[in-house]
Amino acid sequence: MSAANKIEEEFGSRTIDLPRTAAATAVAIGTVALAVLAYRLIDVFLLFFIGIAVAAALQPSHVKLCRWGVPKGLAVLLIYLFFSIGLVLIALVVGPVLIEQGRTVAAELPHTYANPALAPADEWRRSATVDRASAPDIRTLDGCRLGRGFS
Repeated sequence: MSAANKIEEEFGSRTIDLPRTAAATAVAIGTVALAVLAYRLIDVFLLFFIGIAVAAALQPSHVKLCRWGVPKGLAVLLIYLFFSIGLVLIALVVGPVLIEQGRTVAAELPHTYANPALAPADEWRRSATVDRASAPDIRTLDGCRLGRGFS
């Protein structure tokens, strides 16, 4: 008996089902193409969903202004104007503090990291205060001496 006959006996005579193979290949290619398209359009999707979220958030205020007799376009402009004024006020309150802290960090950064390898450890050693009576024995780990190993 030849090797080809043994293989055919063991696995049987299999034929390739061309339509099924073509369909599986088309599904795989379509999935990859859809993933690439979604990746390319992620910015558009993001803007679309942010727009929906903003519209949903502003709708109650818009409806209330329209009930008071304000035209729809002007109501939207008023909402954006109030939102912008709020952001400017927050920036005026928080901005100077952030700028001052940024300047402080920039001024202290060269001194703190003059030697980058030792600066964090030296800072920790200077700031650490340990009560030796309540501190654990660093030579032991789970009751085992480090020099003897674990048993």
